[in-house]
Amino acid sequence: TTLCSPHLVKSPSPGLSTSYANSSNIAVMHPEKSSFSDTSTSKSMTPQSCHQEEQLTDMSTQVWEFVESKCFTSDGDIHQQNITFWLRTLLQQNSDLVEVVAKLEKESKERVQLLESKLNKTATSAFDLNGGMVEFQKKLQEETNDKILLEEVIAELEMKLKESVEDNKSSEM
Repeated sequence: TTLCSPHLVKSPSPGLSTSYANSSNIAVMHPEKSSFSDTSTSKSMTPQSCHQEEQLTDMSTQVWEFVESKCFTSDGDIHQQNITFWLRTLLQQNSDLVEVVAKLEKESKERVQLLESKLNKTATSAFDLNGGMVEFQKKLQEETNDKILLEEVIAELEMKLKESVEDNKSSEM
């Protein structure tokens, strides 16, 4: 007895096309056709997507014929050993996929936390820098005000000095 090889089967499932029933992601199986029917409204398809759909249907048909030839007798009886092998293999693949998804979720969570940490540090640095700039601007304004005041005092003292010199000249005469 030849065992069927589930690793040869790729998504979508053999002879089946994905569809959605009542917009709830439920596929409808038609056993007499060995395929799913699309219960959703049809969308306009481009010539390229029609060709891809045909290729997918052809591939699905070939895969389903392979499954039938390896897992069912010509009388329609089930090859128990092949089905069991297939099921175990698919369960292992599913388990492997679950592990990979869990690992990816963990890695993505760690990346998000790292990015959040970096963003918080950047925000803190920007806030500190902004606070430093505000403090610098205040200090600069105070020093500008002091300079203006000192210039006014110097101008007033120069005026008094000039008046004093003129008074001294007039008193000498």
